[in-house]
Amino acid sequence: MKSICDMCNGTGKYWVAPSEPCRNCDGSGYVEIPSPTSEDNEFWLHANGKYGNSFGKWLLFVNKNHINETWQKVRQDTIDKNLGVGSKVSTKKAWVYRGMPQKYVICVYTSEEKKEIDRVRNRLRELGYTGKIGYKTNQATIDESNELLYKE
Repeated sequence: MKSICDMCNGTGKYWVAPSEPCRNCDGSGYVEIPSPTSEDNEFWLHANGKYGNSFGKWLLFVNKNHINETWQKVRQDTIDKNLGVGSKVSTKKAWVYRGMPQKYVICVYTSEEKKEIDRVRNRLRELGYTGKIGYKTNQATIDESNELLYKE
């Protein structure tokens, strides 16, 4: 899967020295996007959306058969700034390390305002995600707690 390079925004030019090709995409304006099931060098793949502080996160637990398709939708919607402030997905390396080969997790970060939490949950449902999801606050993460604010 290919995507417009986020460093040069598809121009192929290096932003520091515009006469040079972008170092991220080698001047093509596009980058190859690894899939969660093929990535074995990194534990997480990331997508950035709206700028700002991220606090809590929606946790989506996805089976191996659906992770690439689900991540592609979440990633693109995050980049398009329709879904939270950022997102990440666990990779093949992460599940091999943890010994959970059939489950991946997607984290979609939001502010902890109820309106934003609800908006992002509704958007995840609009994107077609029908599985169980839970919302974890930043404080629960700091406290290393498994407590979820919302569980659906």
